[in-house]
Amino acid sequence: MRIRCYLLTLGIGLLAWLGCGKSSDPLVAAAGAGDSTLVERLLGEGDDPNRRDRGANALAAAARGGHQAAMRLLLRAGAGPDRPSGHNGWTPLMHAIHKNQAASISTLLNGGANVNVTCCGGQTALMMAAGYGQTGLVNLLLDRGADPRLQALYGLSALDLAITGVADIDAWTLGSCQTATVKALLDRAPDMARQASFQSRAARWMSRPAKCADVMRLLEEPRARRM
Repeated sequence: MRIRCYLLTLGIGLLAWLGCGKSSDPLVAAAGAGDSTLVERLLGEGDDPNRRDRGANALAAAARGGHQAAMRLLLRAGAGPDRPSGHNGWTPLMHAIHKNQAASISTLLNGGANVNVTCCGGQTALMMAAGYGQTGLVNLLLDRGADPRLQALYGLSALDLAITGVADIDAWTLGSCQTATVKALLDRAPDMARQASFQSRAARWMSRPAKCADVMRLLEEPRARRM
């Protein structure tokens, strides 16, 4: 069981390398390039804003590139803000997090994206950002209503993934000491330090967090001592 739990932290990251290659679809390609003039023209000609290509759909492609104008055009045309796409089935919000695009995240949330929507075995956007150690994005998501207590497959939480890190070829954090991210989560939900399932405890043990003294201190201290 411990191995299966730990492999989830690997899998969440390894899904990313499957990638979202360049699209042959004109709308998706235009969105990914940030060509809002062409996006507007294609939508005006009747292109489906939700059409899915072999990689990301148009909204996810624009989100990955931080192209807010194209994103707003697609959202106004009816693009689903939570519609999954890509080989990994991520939502546009998750695609934006994968590329560390804070502005895209705000645009999606302002456009109706559900900050707590799940995919891939219960993974949330917050879990992804936590696994990457993206403290700024973690705080942004928490400010916009992300629930830090949600659990993915085998009971893993955003806190667990912040502690273990993930094996993403684009942002390898496995085994890193992501102290700031752990603190950001515990500041919002201090009880999470104690409320760990057997599976999440196993994942923490497998990650050898003992080498990260500051992380271990945060997990052991009461909230009053951290504030």
